[in-house]
Amino acid sequence: MRTINFSDILYRAVTLCGFDRTAIQDSTFRMIRDFASQRVARIWEQEPWPDIVRTYEATPATDSEGVDYINLSSSIGDVLQVYTLNPAVTARAVPVAYYLDDDGTDRRIIIMDATTPVWVEYRQPKPDLFGESYSGTAIYSAGAQVYFDTGSNSGSYLPSTTAASAGNFYTCLSATTQGQSPSSAPNNWSQVKIPYFCGEYLVRAVFSDYLRTESQFEAAAIAEEEAEQAKMLQVDRVLRSEGQVRRMNVINTY
Repeated sequence: MRTINFSDILYRAVTLCGFDRTAIQDSTFRMIRDFASQRVARIWEQEPWPDIVRTYEATPATDSEGVDYINLSSSIGDVLQVYTLNPAVTARAVPVAYYLDDDGTDRRIIIMDATTPVWVEYRQPKPDLFGESYSGTAIYSAGAQVYFDTGSNSGSYLPSTTAASAGNFYTCLSATTQGQSPSSAPNNWSQVKIPYFCGEYLVRAVFSDYLRTESQFEAAAIAEEEAEQAKMLQVDRVLRSEGQVRRMNVINTY
């Protein structure tokens, strides 16, 4: 999957908002981060983007009441469809009747047709952005998230004058000791990847949200329209430039 560094989104959004990218304050960073985290969910869920749609084969189990089901792991986001055959390799794949069951602890697909195996088409879970700047003196536990720039090899979100910026969020996989950064201890960290198709939309959408907080509602509406146009350009890239055959849902929100 082609990705974009969060630092690219950060610097462009900061500039649009009228701030100095060489003097980004903690409060500004958190604002951009929170706006981007909210907005990535919106573009993520509006279309079946090929970059984030996956398919896997599963054999339904049967519970004590005779219900056929498939347990869903945390690596599965939205379920888009269930098929009799692998839709990636044959046009003869037929949708299977199903519904989703979630009791707050377990997520399951309830299969209505007596079919086995099946192929589950799903969206990868959307990225959540909540980390603070990485500190070399801190000890991080599993589940913590940090912002770290592998270009400058630091937690700084200011552009480096001596290295290309490559700032991203990283989730801690196992407890660290002091100084174990995403660069020095990569096995302890997993990068939170932002697909490239989200980039321009996020920049414009974050700008719109910022203008709204400043009560500049007319300017915010224009920025919102530009964000939607950026999204439509990505839809056009998938359908026209790349010629992919998966149908995309064109949704106008303005």
